[in-house]
Amino acid sequence: MTGKRCAVAIFVKTPGLSPLKTRLAEGIGKEAAEKFHELSARATEEAVETAAVHLDDAVELELIWAVAEQEGLNHPLWARHPTLLQGEGGLGERLAQVYSSLLQTHEAVIFLGADAPHLVPTMVSRAVTSCLQSEGYVVGPASDGGFYLFGCRHPIAPAQWQSVGYSSSETLSALEHALFPYNRTETLPVLGDVDTRADFQAVHDHLSALTDQKLLASQKQLLTFMGHVLQRQ
Repeated sequence: MTGKRCAVAIFVKTPGLSPLKTRLAEGIGKEAAEKFHELSARATEEAVETAAVHLDDAVELELIWAVAEQEGLNHPLWARHPTLLQGEGGLGERLAQVYSSLLQTHEAVIFLGADAPHLVPTMVSRAVTSCLQSEGYVVGPASDGGFYLFGCRHPIAPAQWQSVGYSSSETLSALEHALFPYNRTETLPVLGDVDTRADFQAVHDHLSALTDQKLLASQKQLLTFMGHVLQRQ
């Protein structure tokens, strides 16, 4: 894997520029939902940064914010790492654009959502190693039938991304059907993302069950915030 570069793109929206976590906002309020998105993105960022430190020296991991809005590219929230515009269209079109762009300059590309803050660094390092070594792809399945992580090093046509129905219980299975003949070569633990108040509670409970030694600093900050929100409900 000498000299291999892997891009990890975290998909985000910028508070104040796009509606954020609208279903979650119905349960905990707009301001709290926006703050959750910010803190969750920060926890995801720290998980990737920590994984990068522990990877083989021959592997270069680059974290990139895939930002939804042109005006958000220079927002202070995303200042610590390079930004890339997601582009126009539906999610399939945006995934296709980001993937093809990053694959031009990296040997592998990993996508992460920003609403699975219980991701841990070892999951990221597993995904990177699998992407760079295997002939297939790596997936982190979400409990709702979607995925919180996807990684691959092979070209994927825009039509393959766009053939998938996103935000459904069949999203991951539809994506895997579209990617044939590539096969899944690494499966990470199933995680729940956060779309509703019930999801918010579940992730809070998941983080609460971990010891302080296993929590990243940003996860501790998020857990404290989530606890305060739940106490007010």
